[in-house]
Amino acid sequence: GLLLVFGLLFSLIGLSVAQLSTNLGQYAGQLDDRLAQGEAWLQQYGLAMPQFQSVFSSGLLVRVTQTLLKGLADFVSSFFLIVMITLFLLAEGPALMARLKASFAQHPDGVEKLTQFGHSVIRQFGLRGIVNGVTAIAVVIILALLGIDFPVLWGVLLFFLSYVPYIGILIAAIPPVLLALAEFGLPMALVVIAGFTAANILAENILSPFLMGRGLSLSPTVVFLSFVVWVWLLGGPGAFLAMPLTFLLILLLDSFSDSRWLAHLMLIR
Repeated sequence: GLLLVFGLLFSLIGLSVAQLSTNLGQYAGQLDDRLAQGEAWLQQYGLAMPQFQSVFSSGLLVRVTQTLLKGLADFVSSFFLIVMITLFLLAEGPALMARLKASFAQHPDGVEKLTQFGHSVIRQFGLRGIVNGVTAIAVVIILALLGIDFPVLWGVLLFFLSYVPYIGILIAAIPPVLLALAEFGLPMALVVIAGFTAANILAENILSPFLMGRGLSLSPTVVFLSFVVWVWLLGGPGAFLAMPLTFLLILLLDSFSDSRWLAHLMLIR
């Protein structure tokens, strides 16, 4: 049943991407017309901006959408790679734990800390996935009610990019906002921005604290810095691996008395 749902979802996404690729030229032309109207309106009030259209037109929607769809493909491939690795580890879990206990027979604390690390990673990914899913579903409903094309595609894009701390939702909002601007004008684009903002605020400020509770979590500064560092080191996959690798780093720091203070500094307990 679950495989059927995923199959239908990805079929719908594939059809949406194909239709979007076909219509990108039309949307780009509509966006150029809207931007030209905006430039003319500014000129009426003496706010001439010669570079306005040269910066914001010339296929802006095409470039942004193609870049984000390519990024989505990279994220999805990285995500499924991580899922496959996780499934293999779960399948081998009992045997792996037995080998770990044998290897750390003289250091039982090592097994306990590795187990704690695994639970923390699974918990963070699972709860983050729930928050992302609720946010994405809310955005899909909002976009569908507003009549924005391809709401499911933008919801999936939002789901994956929401794993990127803080800036992911901003990036995911760009295509539907530009699409709303091209098709319906500035007021609708502002409504779409308000919809994304409302869904994100409700998910992050109400749902996320409720699910996460007061358990082990990272400070916001550490979350952002870890994302920057791991993406710089690993590229795209670093966005997904930032949290597990940071928890592993904290585990290592907590293992030594000289660095334990730094591990505690990075955590909110």
